[in-house]
Amino acid sequence: MRGSYSESFRAPGLDLLNAARTFSAESAIDYANGSTTSRQYDTYYTQNSELDAETSDYTNLGVAWDVNDNLTFKVDYFQLAIDNVIQSKSLQSLLSDEAAGLISAVSVDTDTSNETFYLKRAASGTLVEAGTSYFNGAGFEIEGIDFTIAANIETGFGDFRFQNVNSFVLSYEEEVGGVVQDTSGWSGQPELKSVATVAWSYEDHSLAWNATYTDSTSETEVDEDGDGYYDQSGKLDSWLIHNLTYTYNAGAYGALTFTVNNLTDEDPVLSSNGTWDDQDLYNNFGRDYRVSYSISF
Repeated sequence: MRGSYSESFRAPGLDLLNAARTFSAESAIDYANGSTTSRQYDTYYTQNSELDAETSDYTNLGVAWDVNDNLTFKVDYFQLAIDNVIQSKSLQSLLSDEAAGLISAVSVDTDTSNETFYLKRAASGTLVEAGTSYFNGAGFEIEGIDFTIAANIETGFGDFRFQNVNSFVLSYEEEVGGVVQDTSGWSGQPELKSVATVAWSYEDHSLAWNATYTDSTSETEVDEDGDGYYDQSGKLDSWLIHNLTYTYNAGAYGALTFTVNNLTDEDPVLSSNGTWDDQDLYNNFGRDYRVSYSISF
């Protein structure tokens, strides 16, 4: 049995406190203006000299059990809470603040040179320009469970190994639009990620199959009632990727490895409009073949 508790703090970097104003074309969905698809808007990032340090505390409790020489289980509960979290306010978050009444858009001819966070709209309501930066958010608290099972067996026709690592997010409390909400399962934040590996080795040959699973999420989140609370809308499919690796070990002559990533040639998860919106969670590499040779002298 094991457990730990820790506290920490992180001061804002000098670049966040003193950075020069920079331009970016940020993507967002302007629901307030009737948009349902993402497009780019002129956005200016500035420094924020009012940033304070963030603080956090972390708790972990777990059990590791070696059932025998061939089977192991590990279960860990974790809780991480961060206050005054230093984070970048995205354009989408700025629009959420507007919907919640925390910020009001100004006309296009308004002087915003001394403003850090702002939205400029034309008389028609079209978003023309935005300003944003880093800020101290209310923080977030995440709870979850990590579960691992590992097994191995030796036979006359090779050694077999199996490992499955799972991470479950029980809750993810964070501030959205001025209201603290549980965002686990929202777009970009799956409640489960799992990686399974089965490997076989015999004499100079080894073969490994790896599967990576990403749970399904909602597609978007919309504040339909205008009260700051967001409801999940639509659904993005789960994502399962298979990788296969074969290695021939020639001893003093080196090792030759052949790998096929994304064996079934899975596409990234697309939105209902057919767009690829989350490059961090789903890649678009497709099936990928690799051959490598290594030797040590």
